[in-house]
Amino acid sequence: MRGRWLRYLLVACVLSLTASVRGESGGRRFTLLVASTDGGRERARLRYPGKDTEALKRVLTEIGGVADGDIESLVDPDGATVEKRLLAIKERAAATPGRKQFFFYYSGHSDERGLLLFGSHLEYSRLRALITDIPVDVHIGILDSCAAGVFAQRKGGVNADPFLLQTAPSLSGHAFLTSTSEREAAQESGRLRGSFFTHALVTGLRGAADSDGDQRVTLQEAYRFAFDETLARTEATLGGPQHATYDIQLAGRGDLVLTDLRSGSARLTIPEGIAGRMIVRDARGALAAEVSKPTVGAKLSLSLQPGNYRVTFFEPQRVRRGLVVLPPQGVELLLAELRDVPIEIAVARGSSLEAAEQSEAAPPTEEDPIYRVLPGSAGIVPPWSVNAIEKTRPVINYFSLNLGWGRAARLYGAEIGVVGAYITEEVAGLQAATLFAVSGGRLRGAQTTFGVNLVRGEAFGGQFGTVNVAQSDLTGLQAASVNYAGGDLRGLQLGAFNLARGGVYGLQAASVTYAARMYGLQLGGIAIAGQVSGMQVSGINIASGRVRGVQLGIINIADDADVAIGMFSISKKYGTFIDLWMSDSAAINVSLRFPARYSYSLVSFGVHPAGAGAGWQYGLGFGFHAPLSDKLYGEIDDTVFGVQPGFASLEMPSLLNVTRLTLGVRIARRFAVFGGLTFNMQWGFKEGEEPLRPGFDLGSASSPHPRWRMWPGFALGMTI
Repeated sequence: MRGRWLRYLLVACVLSLTASVRGESGGRRFTLLVASTDGGRERARLRYPGKDTEALKRVLTEIGGVADGDIESLVDPDGATVEKRLLAIKERAAATPGRKQFFFYYSGHSDERGLLLFGSHLEYSRLRALITDIPVDVHIGILDSCAAGVFAQRKGGVNADPFLLQTAPSLSGHAFLTSTSEREAAQESGRLRGSFFTHALVTGLRGAADSDGDQRVTLQEAYRFAFDETLARTEATLGGPQHATYDIQLAGRGDLVLTDLRSGSARLTIPEGIAGRMIVRDARGALAAEVSKPTVGAKLSLSLQPGNYRVTFFEPQRVRRGLVVLPPQGVELLLAELRDVPIEIAVARGSSLEAAEQSEAAPPTEEDPIYRVLPGSAGIVPPWSVNAIEKTRPVINYFSLNLGWGRAARLYGAEIGVVGAYITEEVAGLQAATLFAVSGGRLRGAQTTFGVNLVRGEAFGGQFGTVNVAQSDLTGLQAASVNYAGGDLRGLQLGAFNLARGGVYGLQAASVTYAARMYGLQLGGIAIAGQVSGMQVSGINIASGRVRGVQLGIINIADDADVAIGMFSISKKYGTFIDLWMSDSAAINVSLRFPARYSYSLVSFGVHPAGAGAGWQYGLGFGFHAPLSDKLYGEIDDTVFGVQPGFASLEMPSLLNVTRLTLGVRIARRFAVFGGLTFNMQWGFKEGEEPLRPGFDLGSASSPHPRWRMWPGFALGMTI
């Protein structure tokens, strides 16, 4: 009996230890990541907030203990959308038993008051309240934006010591980190393809911040690493140095573990005896990590996805470079496998480190130790080609001609394949083939086929074929029957079907177009987007988010649109209203109103029951709405009616154009009264016969022509 209880106790201890090393103390970590590229018309659009959230999402799901179902990313939402998601997480957390954490991250524009979200403001005080109201044990908030230090300012209380020694099964409270102080600007880098702070934070979470070597990165370690790296990388920038700030108020014993390097991804270990700065790029040329190892006496591990990596190691007056194959079980970096890189240009440039960093992204030369340069290649298929003479190193070509298809690591020139063209890493030039052209990494140039073009990395240039696929960002032109961009598109998409999973900064023109975020113009039969800053001009326009601009089409649907011009325009935020009104042309009018933020469309029906102008009318209209104060507003609209005189039979209708200029008072959210003047113009279609004037005859009509007249009038009514 006693042995059984000892076994139970041992099992309980093991389960407790397992929970503690997960980094979540056996609980769940709900996560919301927000990216905002658009801070308003007076601010420059940011390029990389979406990349920041993608990088952080990968590290949190790979080694941060965050389940796929517990993490959500928002790109260019407005403030109301962020509030809605935070409130939804609050409800979800309240219904979840056990220990819980909430992780909030923001990359984008902000000012001294709060976050700038697609033309709206979310105050810091409101954001803090929304975060801390979520019923979890620990709240973590990280802001990478200008003047974000205001968010981390304490509102009373005392910071608990964040530098604790044990794991944290009982911690509670909050930890808020920001990339800047209250008067500093957050900066992003084209070379890093992200912000300095988030790049440092992600690199630290992947292992660079693990100062004690226990294979776990704590909050204290991540903050210290991000602070030092951000300050070091921004000291010489035009924006000036950034100083990360924090407000940590945690009660209980232990430290907060953010990532566990022993879970998930493979580890690249830099052994003892090595010191310097290291740049790691993946097979597509994207920067995977950039980290300094200042001392020779400790190991450093980076948690990365298995695959091939290009490692460049910088030492004083020496640079070494090589390819590292990272298996799932991890590998230790051996300097003997890295070869020296010539840096003679350092004399002209200044320091050898500066020269080597500039040459790191340059095309390899014939002396490069990693690649074999074969200026020209020809063949039928890869085993039967000139490139096949190199058995160990990847090959670089300047020109390749293949009767079937060829294969090389990099192309700096032109490749022509009768069947296809295939480059595994990078293309700088032209790929031309009949059926397919593939670049496994970046494209800087053009692909042209009668079949499928594929770029797995970034694309700068053009794709011309039947199907174009760019899995990452594309800057340039896609022209095909079907175009797909997996990231942001800066340029043009022209075809029958266009799809962009990121933001489109330019033009989409097709029968059907889709963009997650549209900053420019969508043209076609059906235009679909998330957020829109620009115009949608199609038969049917659909926006699931805010339209800061114009929708022009037969049917317009948006969550919140500035201006929607069409026969039927529906805004989910503003709903549908009914106008009950009278005018000189009809005693009783009923209009169905579809409002946007500054415009509305009308479907109207009117009846004048008696008198000389008895009859009925029906029409479609469009107008503009101008808020003058919280209650007062002005409107101008124009409606074209078909007028049927009398009720006995259907005749050829006359046309009545009514322009209304009104002033309204909103008494409640769903009730307003309005009144104003109208200008009326009526046309008849019967030859030589003046149309019957509808409504009240106030004796003010003028008829310079027998078949048309015009007169002033009035309109009075209410909106419900």
